[in-house]
Amino acid sequence: MVIGVHAELAEWSLTQAEFSDSDDNEDVEDDDSEDVSSVDVVSQADARIVSRWREVSANEKHEMRQDVDEILQPLGSETRLVVMERVSGIAFLFICMTLAAVMNLRNHWRSRKLRDIVKKLFTVLSRATRTFYINRLTWPLTQFELQSSFFSPVPG
Repeated sequence: MVIGVHAELAEWSLTQAEFSDSDDNEDVEDDDSEDVSSVDVVSQADARIVSRWREVSANEKHEMRQDVDEILQPLGSETRLVVMERVSGIAFLFICMTLAAVMNLRNHWRSRKLRDIVKKLFTVLSRATRTFYINRLTWPLTQFELQSSFFSPVPG
């Protein structure tokens, strides 16, 4: 079962300096003469997160793999993750192999632990110097009910 959760970064949580093209954790000064909108910075952050996700998920020996695996560990071994860029944010597609995995994911959602997992994942993948703030993380109840009914036995 594929479960889509949409994440939208809060524009005010990001600065241009945090998303320079350098992968080093060196200090980068803001250039006040450069006119970069917060929307551009969020788009740049989204693109970097998705790009890094592709690198990490494709290579089990990637330097960030252990950090990412540690962050995702609370979701259990029956849940996999795919990260995709969308026009208005990032889509997380959780692939749950069992009803227990769906319920575990929903429990993390209700307790706001899923939001914390997403924030940590964003921070690690972007190599930002501070934690992200999530403006919105959506997973409608109607979708959850439909997804969990997939595992229900067929009457008859």
